[in-house]
Amino acid sequence: FSQSFIDIREKERKRGARGLVSIPLKYPKIDEKLLAEEMNESHENTSNTNGNSPFKPEDLLELQEIINKEIFSSKVQEKEMQELQAKINQKLLNSKVFNFEHQGLYKNTKKMNRLKSSGSAKARTMMNLHNNEAGRRAVIKKSRITCKCHGVSGSCSLITCWQQLTSMREIGDYLHEKYDEATQVKINKRGRLQVKDPRYKVPSALDLVYLDESPDWCRTNRQLQWPGTHNRVCNKTSLGLDGCAILCCGRGYNTKKIVVKERLCIV
Repeated sequence: FSQSFIDIREKERKRGARGLVSIPLKYPKIDEKLLAEEMNESHENTSNTNGNSPFKPEDLLELQEIINKEIFSSKVQEKEMQELQAKINQKLLNSKVFNFEHQGLYKNTKKMNRLKSSGSAKARTMMNLHNNEAGRRAVIKKSRITCKCHGVSGSCSLITCWQQLTSMREIGDYLHEKYDEATQVKINKRGRLQVKDPRYKVPSALDLVYLDESPDWCRTNRQLQWPGTHNRVCNKTSLGLDGCAILCCGRGYNTKKIVVKERLCIV
């Protein structure tokens, strides 16, 4: 089961992962320096590809002239500036640069993000299937055979045996050990789970796997809205979770001595 489910000998782990390109802004800002840089880059690309580039430097110059005319003819007011910005965006949408280059870039990025999200959901589904099977096998492994004798005067002429489930506490302790020894995995290009770090062994069908690291509860996590363990009151003499050795996460603690005086009220 584990050999067909997880494969660390995949060739994809030796290949370099390509970075995702960013999605173009909905309303890109126009700058003369930016246009000049794009014109220079487009000129270099045109010379390198022997005229196979989807746009020409003349298109950028024409677009720049149209934008400058719109800016000079407008008044500095908020409402009219918004309308001017809308016109500029419309010109960009209708330009050859946006239609040929950025439109394809946006479609490719959108497709990659969709594949990435679907791959993450598939990896989580496969992880759950593996861990569910490991839980079922843990119940079977910890089950025991119970027998009972039948006969006159305890002769035990007939023995009846059956498989009996163990206590939930024993199964829970066993799964807790497997949880501490769990292996981190990832999904490869073939859509299968493999060990993320090749230094670790391939987990069997009895072992647990996980995709993401657990959050550090000792520190503040804004995403999870967790304040951390700073300024918490701990018990110096306790060895449990409320003890200073565990609750302070090795950062140390300050001891305060408080004296409380009680006074009896006069009746």
